[in-house]
Amino acid sequence: MGYLTKMKSIYNEMIKVNKGWSNDTKYKVILGQEPYLLRVSQIRLKDRITKLFDIMYQLDKYSVPICSPIKMSVVDGDIHALYSWIDGHDLNDMIDDFDENEQYQLGIVSGNHLRTIHRIEVPNHLEPWSNRFNKKIDSKIKKYRESNLKVDEIELFIHYVNQKRYLLNDRPQCFQHGDYHVGNFMINDSNELKIIDFDRYDFGDPWEEFNRIVWSAQKAPSFASGMIDGYFEKQVPDTFWELLLLYISSNTISSLVWGLEISEAEYQVMVDQMHEILQWYDYLKISIPKWYKTKKV
Repeated sequence: MGYLTKMKSIYNEMIKVNKGWSNDTKYKVILGQEPYLLRVSQIRLKDRITKLFDIMYQLDKYSVPICSPIKMSVVDGDIHALYSWIDGHDLNDMIDDFDENEQYQLGIVSGNHLRTIHRIEVPNHLEPWSNRFNKKIDSKIKKYRESNLKVDEIELFIHYVNQKRYLLNDRPQCFQHGDYHVGNFMINDSNELKIIDFDRYDFGDPWEEFNRIVWSAQKAPSFASGMIDGYFEKQVPDTFWELLLLYISSNTISSLVWGLEISEAEYQVMVDQMHEILQWYDYLKISIPKWYKTKKV
């Protein structure tokens, strides 16, 4: 029996889902009369997906709005992970339909959910965060230096990161979604947010989770502002802003090399983003980005 034939003998209906950056193959499937999300992954990821399933069971108990894990199995050498199906629309496509106050409120909700996600504890064997992240910084700088790129602005980010490394000392660690931004939410007809795509999950400093907020701020600054205010219940520590800029700077250092490896078009996207970040932070002279605005709503 062929692979697809075997799959169609398990599921009543299969519709391929062509979204997202992951290497998983995704389908909307019908089992019985109920729709589900099926993610098909390589067998080498079995341990990682098993851990994710366990964590998502915990998040489900915390009432975090996710695709609930149903079951995981091995089919013809691939991992089949079955999740509940979420009806709705990509928030990234819908966010412009909301006014700034509504975007801010959606951001508040997303920040509240992130605070709950970060309640998941880390494995005992993790080395201190400062050791782990300093290695990442060193690797990113080394890779940039070894590339053929010579971008004057990147030196500003390297200088900032090197000046602020001490902030990494004694940072706590927790479970991280790994890609938490406006592009990884869905919204249903009742305007309820659903969080998707945990496949880049990791463990680390909870504040590092905000390193993808750049994408949210570019799309909807009010949503990004709300996410921060919701997470901290509008009591944002001063140190957060400096650490956030460190994490954004670290990402920026590696982003140009990454973009060039993908395509010339993606490289230009990263260059444009770098310039936008420099504008937000007045060429790294300020630590609170210009797009951040708290609201009394």
